[in-house]
Amino acid sequence: MSVTSAVLKKVGMISLGCAKNLVDAELMLGGILGRGMEITSDANEADVLIVNTCAFIDSAKEESVEAILEAHQSRGLKRRAGQKLIVSGCMAQRFSKELATEMPEVDAFIGLDQVADAGEIVSRVLETGSPLTDSAWEPLNLVTRKPVYIPDYDTPRFRLTPAHTAFTKIAEGCNHPCSFA
Repeated sequence: MSVTSAVLKKVGMISLGCAKNLVDAELMLGGILGRGMEITSDANEADVLIVNTCAFIDSAKEESVEAILEAHQSRGLKRRAGQKLIVSGCMAQRFSKELATEMPEVDAFIGLDQVADAGEIVSRVLETGSPLTDSAWEPLNLVTRKPVYIPDYDTPRFRLTPAHTAFTKIAEGCNHPCSFA
């Protein structure tokens, strides 16, 4: 075993949006831990950074786009030039084809059906080329059009909430809590 393969890969997550997105983030991180990777809260330390997006209202879309572009710019300017960038969540689910065309700097797009497979996807992305070094680069678009995945109690989950709190996801999509306040 080489020295580089013995080093744990670090994965960071920026999760935007509602509690449903937070549950998806926890499921992705649970799968990532299950693959023997480390989770970091410092994006600059991450070998892979996942931006879990929201697309319910225009300001959420703008925040998601800004977070993606900022993550890309940071990896180019800072010491993580080899960092991989994955976009997940509602915006990836809804607009993955458009985003893949408009944001070739992203390494992969994953949708709601892929949250439980995030660890496997991160491993796959780590083995691929990069938009920073490959002129013929095209991002992986793993989003399925009509998501059907529903997690069960055995799905690994890394809780991001305090020990006395946990969200339960009972539906996909937005239930409009912020639009009628």
